Amino acid sequence: MRRQPVAFALIDAAFLADSKFRGLRRRLPEPRDFNSAVGAWLIVLTSARRNGLPQVDAADEAEDSTYLPDLIAVGLLTEEGIPEGPFKAWAPARPKYPSDIAPVAPKVTTAPVAPFPPSNSVSTPFTSTLIPSSKGPRELKNTVTRDPELRAQREAIVARYGHGMDETKGPA
Repeated sequence: MRRQPVAFALIDAAFLADSKFRGLRRRLPEPRDFNSAVGAWLIVLTSARRNGLPQVDAADEAEDSTYLPDLIAVGLLTEEGIPEGPFKAWAPARPKYPSDIAPVAPKVTTAPVAPFPPSNSVSTPFTSTLIPSSKGPRELKNTVTRDPELRAQREAIVARYGHGMDETKGPA
């Protein structure tokens, strides 16, 4: 069996209110018997979690197989270990991602044949929508001064609020 480096089981605090545990309580009305059966079930569950598979030798793991027939009768165990449906449903889960919803991975049809781009290709594509200007770098300081709409917004903010310093005292 494969052992996971970090193994744990998430258990709802109200697990004893589950119909299977209520059925087990009816089968084993004596508290000592019921508690022993729940303990055996927890040992088998944690063993299955540790191994990462619902199939586990319950008789070997529980050490005392006295209550295994009762656990199987109410559906908490099967002959092979933990029922697969609850094993998966009770497992710790990560959040669902949009990629989980996709039925199949998208096929890449435009992948280049060679692992590297051809020598005559541009390594950094030109992504700006502005056409290169003949003005020098000192005249085009940043996007705000180049874009007329951003420049107008900046001027309106400066007119209303100033430059962000106390203008009577000047810069610090």
